[in-house]
Amino acid sequence: MISPRDMSLRACALGFDARSYTALQLFFRGKCGDKAVLVGEDDADVSIVDMDSFNGAKIFAEQRERHPGRPLILLSLNPPAEIPSGVIYIKKPVQIQSMLTALEQTAARLRAKAEPKAPTGKIHRDVESPAKPSVDAAPKPADASPASARPASPAIGFASREDRDTSHAALSLDERGFGDYIGSLKDIDPSNPMEVTAAQYDPKRYFQGYLQSACKTALTKNCALRLNTGWKPVTIFPQSREIWVDADDQQLRSFCLVPVHSIAELGFSESDSGIMTISSASASAVKFKDEGRDHSKLQRMDALIWKVALWTSAGRVPDDIDLNRPVYLRNWPNFTRLLVFPHALRIAALLSEQPRSLLNIAETLNIRQQYVFAFFSAARALGLADQAVRQSESLIAPLPVESKKDAGLFKKILQRLLRR
Repeated sequence: MISPRDMSLRACALGFDARSYTALQLFFRGKCGDKAVLVGEDDADVSIVDMDSFNGAKIFAEQRERHPGRPLILLSLNPPAEIPSGVIYIKKPVQIQSMLTALEQTAARLRAKAEPKAPTGKIHRDVESPAKPSVDAAPKPADASPASARPASPAIGFASREDRDTSHAALSLDERGFGDYIGSLKDIDPSNPMEVTAAQYDPKRYFQGYLQSACKTALTKNCALRLNTGWKPVTIFPQSREIWVDADDQQLRSFCLVPVHSIAELGFSESDSGIMTISSASASAVKFKDEGRDHSKLQRMDALIWKVALWTSAGRVPDDIDLNRPVYLRNWPNFTRLLVFPHALRIAALLSEQPRSLLNIAETLNIRQQYVFAFFSAARALGLADQAVRQSESLIAPLPVESKKDAGLFKKILQRLLRR
């Protein structure tokens, strides 16, 4: 239940992408005065669900059954048709006071549920007794709704480092979260042409291809450029390697999944052809950025391209890649700035040793092909990976992963990653 020392609610965030999860963490630490902290499902007092996420409604339904006694807070642009008793709804964008009120109501509900039926004047401090959780001396929130509440779902995919989950639990949650993040793609039979085709895509037919091209042009010319999508403004600032896009991650993800030729048909594009164009950014746009306004919409160039490639690929690979030929990793991705998904470190570690085919990587690590395909698509979008073109790269089959007692420190680290 509620921590007896600092009275911080332990909340589990479900259905949030990496950026939104981080924003919620910062929101709790700053604006909410540490009234709540993000933890894993098993340690949570309350669950917060993003109903606008890819799998929001399903998560909500599952968690009602999984944790019937736990309070639940729903975030959405539009209110649900029906708000069950004990569930708190907050309209997006979340206002500070709305979240504070929801947290206070939840804390009051939990305290009311935890109080003994015949309380005495003595304040209980026995935190070891689950039947009588401690009551803090801090004043109780005034508003307390009925005690029936909703379940919490696993801290989907992007658990905070402060979470108390074990590494095994965190990995399984990450895998589930990653599926919600980009969708699910079954392993393919490489001998079946139809399945191979289904696992491929052409980045140039999507926003990803235009974004990569615009970034390359901006870096070459070293001047701010505007990518005219016919949808939302996208401004590229090469000197700081940042991109300003007037959309949240969920909107951007949906846009990434639509082929460019279909954008005009959907009414998003200003031109009938649906082709996006590049133009010089206006002086006002540059000034707008330099004055530091609306920094929440500024993203690092590499981090945004990485995410866009993950969303667009949905676990597929570019259609000019031969799944049976080796690919190579030119440079190790800067995972301190990028979204780290399941097995990404293991894939990078194996591929850094020698070129391998994507199918061989999945087989060697005993993981789903989708993780390997997604990693390669994102790494290639950043220019970190590509198909090996030298005949020598395909001449010798990749060596099996072996453990060597006399291996160097870096080698041992790689081997440890590969065995996880």
